[in-house]
Amino acid sequence: MRKKEVKLPMTPITEATFIRQGWIKIVGGDGIGEDGEGEDGHYYWTLAIPKYRNDEFSPQLISNSTDEQLMLKEIGLKKGQFFIEMMDMDGLGWCGSEEELDVLYSALCGEDIEENLEN
Repeated sequence: MRKKEVKLPMTPITEATFIRQGWIKIVGGDGIGEDGEGEDGHYYWTLAIPKYRNDEFSPQLISNSTDEQLMLKEIGLKKGQFFIEMMDMDGLGWCGSEEELDVLYSALCGEDIEENLEN
């Protein structure tokens, strides 16, 4: 029997993804620099699970920081692309594409990550 290979699209996760989905940008360094980023120019993104929950104990998804370029190159991501994992879970929930992120969020929350953006 011949098996048919199925390939899912792999849309890179970028800043546009985070903005569209309502993530929060966390700035690194001691303050805000001229460019609106951290003094050291690095930042990362977080999203509560579910995203409308805003207490300090909610689990969160977190992106890599923009200062991790060598590591990104090693895993095949280009500058301006991000990966996601669950905060403090040592790689649990690792996602490298928007499609994987959609599946993870849906599995965890039972809803589409791009719904309820106004909350």
